[in-house]
Amino acid sequence: MWVLYTIAATLALSLSVVFAKCGSKKADSSVITALRTLVVVIFMWVFIFVNDLDAYIPAIGGTSFLYLILSGLALFGAILCYHISLRSGSVTGVSALEKLTTVLMIAAIFISKYTADYYIQIICIVLIAVGIILVITKRARSGGSKWILFGILSALASVATYLLADFGVSVKSSILSLTLMLTVVLVASLVAVFIRGLQHGIGKIPMSEFMFIILSGLAAGLGWLCFRTAYIDGHTNTVLAITSMTVATSPALAALFLKEKVSWKSICGILLIITGTLMYVFMV
Repeated sequence: MWVLYTIAATLALSLSVVFAKCGSKKADSSVITALRTLVVVIFMWVFIFVNDLDAYIPAIGGTSFLYLILSGLALFGAILCYHISLRSGSVTGVSALEKLTTVLMIAAIFISKYTADYYIQIICIVLIAVGIILVITKRARSGGSKWILFGILSALASVATYLLADFGVSVKSSILSLTLMLTVVLVASLVAVFIRGLQHGIGKIPMSEFMFIILSGLAAGLGWLCFRTAYIDGHTNTVLAITSMTVATSPALAALFLKEKVSWKSICGILLIITGTLMYVFMV
């Protein structure tokens, strides 16, 4: 059963990216972040209360709440930069650049903790990095480099999110901790929307675009829940390996529904990213 959850998570997360791309034509990235996060947060809180995970909330200490807020703010930065990147970049390029988070995390582990299989880590970093470069170089020449800059910023903020959560968040339920962080993201995004006076333009968003943003949030929430269920019940390495395929499934769905062209150079880059990720999952 966990295999089905893993496949469902991969497809849902890929669809979430495609839906977000469809909803980013006219809406501001801050508005998209707020609306999409609102849907995800409602989705997650309903799941938490149905499963009585809210009972863990009183046990969360002040230090954990502080780190939850800090990691939530970092996650807000990551999601906002991701949407800005996706607005002007292609699904294929942004999905590949998202794997820069993996490179940075592997590098951080490599620097902080020496292991006997360090050479495998280096090979993994090189394979994924070269794969990312192959995917984004052609698209950078044709579509500018602004989306690459924000994609890099998104990856850096994602790493900060992971490190802050891992260092200071001690919540028994990871779903609860993620939901609390997303709640911080929602508050931060709403503040950003009101400070910039963008709330008046929400009603001007085309209904089709608005629906795609909502669908993106629902797909993201469903994907995260399926992933966590599979992660708990299944073989961890296999779950991570299958979900890493979003770097391929997202471009495939974008080519099918958005008619994005995927060059052979991009395909080679995607294969290198997948190879490096699988090596790290199963060999390190």
